[in-house]
Amino acid sequence: MRLAIATLLTLGNAVCGFVGIALLILHGHDAIVVACLLIFAAWLFDMIDGMVARRLGVDGPLGAVLDSLCDVVSFGVLPAAILISTARAGVEEALMIAAGAIYTSMAILRLGRYTMKAAESPGGERRFWFEGLSSPAAGMCFGSAVLVSAPAWIQAILMLALSLLMVSTLPYPDLVKFYLARRLPLWSLIVPIAVLLVDWKAGTAAVLAFYICLGPATGAWRASRR
Repeated sequence: MRLAIATLLTLGNAVCGFVGIALLILHGHDAIVVACLLIFAAWLFDMIDGMVARRLGVDGPLGAVLDSLCDVVSFGVLPAAILISTARAGVEEALMIAAGAIYTSMAILRLGRYTMKAAESPGGERRFWFEGLSSPAAGMCFGSAVLVSAPAWIQAILMLALSLLMVSTLPYPDLVKFYLARRLPLWSLIVPIAVLLVDWKAGTAAVLAFYICLGPATGAWRASRR
């Protein structure tokens, strides 16, 4: 029963991705906003399922594999489908499909690498840091760009940049684990929350853009200390 609860939460992630793709197929451009919001809903399931599994004592290799499989749908395929749904017929459509294929492929590679390393060395200090940008962060970053109505060509360039960051070795902090472990003070959330309250679309894009920049900045700082 405990394992079933955690598994259902994990599958909720994939369901969000599937519903988003289905809405894009049925309604096209009119479903883009809902599809973008479903990326964020999938992230909530992705965040909660691990915490619930650990609390119930049922976290293990199966959960890690299922989590990555669900992430492919919600944070790999769905963002690519959103980009393609905005394309006009012709050369632009072909370029968008190519960008989406590259992004989905890099998301699969990133998730495969993460799952393998998590199975090899579970727990420990390393789990507070991602090697490369996590696929949920990449998906939400792209979704926020679409929500603020970024031009199609900017969306395509952003998607390619996110693809490279996912398969990079840049260090990105797992902020949820940092806060849960009380390694970051709660008052540090005041600024991002204030930004989100002023304008949630632009605020979300700004917060995620800042997070994207943390990887190169942290990598440069670590290199300078060596």
